[in-house]
Amino acid sequence: MADPAKNAATPVGLSSAAPGYRRHAGAGIASFVVAILTIILLALEVMLFTDPLGVLYADYLIAGLAATAFVLCIFVTALTALAGTILGIIGLCQPDRKKLFAVLGLSVCALFLLVFVALVVLGLALTPAALS
Repeated sequence: MADPAKNAATPVGLSSAAPGYRRHAGAGIASFVVAILTIILLALEVMLFTDPLGVLYADYLIAGLAATAFVLCIFVTALTALAGTILGIIGLCQPDRKKLFAVLGLSVCALFLLVFVALVVLGLALTPAALS
């Protein structure tokens, strides 16, 4: 008797051995999940470290610790995006697999990395030593 769990993931009328049926790349799906995680982390960082009223970080020590924590969180998010970029490239290189999730994950993670690198370069270019 055929295993019903094996056919549960295939569309009706197509088996996994049917010509023309391609599964999604596992690394591409992982890249897409990491891209969503990157977006969530970035949104949380903006919500947690933004103080529009200026009340939360009135003390200089707390403000310095918050700035350090924010920078560390951004670097962790950048490492997450780097992992998603690598997974997206691996997903695009897998033969006979669908590439949708790999392209989506790669584009979101690579866009975050480009913005991150641009902001780091801009921050280094606008240091007080460069302005004097």
